[in-house]
Amino acid sequence: MKTAVYLNARCKEILQLLTAAGRHLTVDEIAKAKMVSRRSIYYDLCKINEWLEYHGIVPIEVERGKGICLTAAQNNGIASLTDRPEELGGYVFSPGERARGIICLIGLSLEVIRIEDLMHYCQVSRNTIFNDLKVASAQLARYDLKLVYETKKGYRIEGDAVRVRTVCLHYMYSMISLYASGVLRFQSREKVQEEMEKLRAVEDRLNTSFPEEMVMALSALLPLMEQGREILDLRDVRIRDVVNTREFAAVAEYFPELVESEQIYLSLHLLGNRIQMGTGSRDADLYTAARSVAAEFEKASGITFSSAEEVERALFMHLKSSWYRLRYGILMDGAILIEELVRRDEELYEGTKKACAYLEDELALPIPESEVAYMALNFAGYLKRSSSLERQLRILIVCCQGMTTGHMLRWEIGTLLPKARVVGVVAHQDVFYVKDVCDLVLSTVPVHSDVPVEVVHPMMTDKERIAVLRRSAELMGMAQAGRADVSAAGIMEIVGKYVPREEQPGLMQKLEDYLKGGRTDGAALAGISARRGLLTYLTQDKICLTDGELSWREALGLVASPLLQAGSIEPSYVERMISVTETMGTYMFFVPWLVLAHASPESGVNRLDVSMGVFRKPVQFSRYRKAKIIIMLAPVDKESHLEIVRDLMRIFAVQTRIDELQHQDSPAQILERLKEY
Repeated sequence: MKTAVYLNARCKEILQLLTAAGRHLTVDEIAKAKMVSRRSIYYDLCKINEWLEYHGIVPIEVERGKGICLTAAQNNGIASLTDRPEELGGYVFSPGERARGIICLIGLSLEVIRIEDLMHYCQVSRNTIFNDLKVASAQLARYDLKLVYETKKGYRIEGDAVRVRTVCLHYMYSMISLYASGVLRFQSREKVQEEMEKLRAVEDRLNTSFPEEMVMALSALLPLMEQGREILDLRDVRIRDVVNTREFAAVAEYFPELVESEQIYLSLHLLGNRIQMGTGSRDADLYTAARSVAAEFEKASGITFSSAEEVERALFMHLKSSWYRLRYGILMDGAILIEELVRRDEELYEGTKKACAYLEDELALPIPESEVAYMALNFAGYLKRSSSLERQLRILIVCCQGMTTGHMLRWEIGTLLPKARVVGVVAHQDVFYVKDVCDLVLSTVPVHSDVPVEVVHPMMTDKERIAVLRRSAELMGMAQAGRADVSAAGIMEIVGKYVPREEQPGLMQKLEDYLKGGRTDGAALAGISARRGLLTYLTQDKICLTDGELSWREALGLVASPLLQAGSIEPSYVERMISVTETMGTYMFFVPWLVLAHASPESGVNRLDVSMGVFRKPVQFSRYRKAKIIIMLAPVDKESHLEIVRDLMRIFAVQTRIDELQHQDSPAQILERLKEY
């Protein structure tokens, strides 16, 4: 059935940017203009291309090293369509949106839902709906829920009622723009509007403001709550603590038709992060989950934590405080700010997201992107930390906008001053005599203190970062332009291993200019921070293709040989990988059929590098696990290789590419395929 494709507001704005530019725009430039992550822009571009292809216009392509520039034909086609508003009225769901929409429709609707209803709702054929139902059923199974069909009752979701709602809310938040536009409809619009007005009245009564997406999602859920037919498992809620809140009193006043358990459930969402719940009975499970997430992150990112127990403890404490948000699908504050954080450290976020996929299975609960980002903050602190400094700069963070702002500034400082120590996050009224606990105060509002104060935004500007760097240099006894014992040559000894040899003379000159005070905007150091991905290091001579039948030890030795010849690693590095594999088993499998071979940098890494082995006869690592591809990573520290890992995630997210590479005829063809990916 043919319907017009709907473009959401951001997709239209991206098209406007591209049509107005008249030149190539990089994905980074578009992401910065829209204040979202590169990942979000790539998702939007897929949506735009669906719209273009539907209307017979050649899809947009991202040119490597250049970006996007629309052709004259594309510009003309887009102009002709955007001049006809009727072309923009419909919407074609993607397969993923159909599956999520089907779950929400079945989970939230008061009506009997049959196959014909789903066909009408999604505007696709019966066979397509059957396939979508299989996908939806598999997604629900991850959360210990089951999709069932009964002749007279239609489709329903069987399982814990709270968990069903959490999954539906999670999917609604991911498609909230479609719901707001009316494309998604689970209840009578008039009824939903009535519920929304009552929630707005609660806002006024409490003199507060709830996130727009939360209000819309709860308004769609409330008609179901008013039925009072579901038994809610609230055993982990401190009922008395909730009942004694202003939020509960307001809910009881404006939603008297709800039974008490439903009033408590609604109050939990309105309370957000401002109430804690006991998890004592779950502590053992949460600690096990924390250990698993830390291990999965190490495997996904190729990083070995120097203090795994400390990382696990921090994650456990985070999960202990966030468990009830995950359990009840409570929307966290600061979603927009979290998106900005993700945009600026995407590879760390992607590694954490991969680890959290395991957590979803462990807890049988969906993990929102905001929670993933907060866990990335936990990891960031341990990636940046160094114990080599005799004296650490102590920083106190002061904010009045809540914990989200505090977390963001903590992350900013971890990135900007990795050797500094954040001693705490406090409210502005708690600051005055702090000389004994910190050397510098970073505050989002002007405050008086007995130590220096720098007033900054939650997401610091470049000017603010430079001011903080200067102030920290002064406080640590350095001259404004640099310390007497710091030289360009000394810095080159540290950063040279990250920079190709041919670029080092130019970087040396930039460093000398910077240390002399010739540049203060940080641009002179761009060469140090430039991120380098897989194809910067993986050259044709570092790719092995073999028809031979090898043991896993022989295979690791073969893949290591180009790195040994280049002097990037020592034989001890290979020995360490073999030793760890013998002890820990198949921990290095990155995805099925692919091993990311690595060990700790101190085991014998001289410079950042990577090699690749493709095996026509899969290599047996255990009784059940074989590898068609082995990628050997030589990391020099805990973070400089994350861009390489991010590239690997993107390439091998498509499982068929492993088989495609396995059937190439030469290393040169394999390299060309990787460039195409």
